[in-house]
Amino acid sequence: MTSSLPVTFVVTVDAEAGPRRKSANAQLSALSWPFAFVEGLTPQCAETIQLYDARQNRRHSKRPLAPAEVAAYASHRKAMRAFLDTDAPTALILEDDFRLLEPEAFAARIAALQQAPVEWDILKLFDFQDRPVVDSVAVADIAIVSHGSPTAGMVGYLITRRGAESFLSRATVYRQIDEDIKFFWELKLRVLSIKPNLVTDVSAELGGSLIEADRNEVKLRRHWTVSVKALGQTALRQINYRRHRKHYSLKLK
Repeated sequence: MTSSLPVTFVVTVDAEAGPRRKSANAQLSALSWPFAFVEGLTPQCAETIQLYDARQNRRHSKRPLAPAEVAAYASHRKAMRAFLDTDAPTALILEDDFRLLEPEAFAARIAALQQAPVEWDILKLFDFQDRPVVDSVAVADIAIVSHGSPTAGMVGYLITRRGAESFLSRATVYRQIDEDIKFFWELKLRVLSIKPNLVTDVSAELGGSLIEADRNEVKLRRHWTVSVKALGQTALRQINYRRHRKHYSLKLK
């Protein structure tokens, strides 16, 4: 492990001997990769409850957030604060249901990404959707790519100090974190991805999603007007995306 590699945090709400912790520890220990667990927040935590802005959610989001979604966002913010408490220029933040793809090449690829002559605030190591690439820069045997508008998936990502500070500049949140990065211009974030994915989500193998049931319950309660509102929110996002994409697209240093 060289000093050029990022400080690493794994966000978890798993028990000490739980399968998610065991999985994360086994993978990173096999690479002799130092990391720290960040104890994630629960929906019942005061910090989680105080973080959610329901009024702004009604104005800027297509549906209410499930408490577990707010807790997930709060947990990522906790990891970002832990990162800013260090002197490291970048951090690797992983959710505890990650799996490294081609782990034997992971360290070399992360080192190469940090040396790449590309400006970024967040480099996503995982995207749920495989969308068309607008621009790309080859880095070793992978590529840093821009999809134009970021896709969902925050299972693993590299983040700079500026990126973490931008996320934490909001006193409250009103979208889930996966959705918030699609509004990158609001926080002035340059969000890029790696192709192919360097990590994947294996929550199904580790007991299932900790958010999905809570999210589905909220969706079942929603009124038909929410679908109409979602169409309007998507249209507005696309307008702003076209307005801002050039400024936040892939850019060489």
